[in-house]
Amino acid sequence: MSDVEAREYFKTGIPGLDSLFKEGIPKNSSILVAGGAGSGKTILCLQILKNAAKDGKKALYMSFEESKEKLKNHMKNFGWNPDKLEKENKLYIERYSPFEVSRIIEAMLEKL
Repeated sequence: MSDVEAREYFKTGIPGLDSLFKEGIPKNSSILVAGGAGSGKTILCLQILKNAAKDGKKALYMSFEESKEKLKNHMKNFGWNPDKLEKENKLYIERYSPFEVSRIIEAMLEKL
């Protein structure tokens, strides 16, 4: 069986979006969500993570701009319960400093 045949996929849980994909989004792949300010990128990603967490999967949101509390408030504004998902260890939201990540990567490269 080839890699293409063995590839696994996942659904976003958003019916309109899932209908655009033949089989779903390939697992273990990088996906770029791009768009202008206010186009809904953050809400789209939070909704996908919320759906995955509600399905029993573990979901991680790494932010390099918005704070954890602001992201959780976005979710609450849609009637989602991020606190419950966090308590169940299904959802993890964290803000990372791009500068700190850059320093960590540079240190790792130096070790190599």
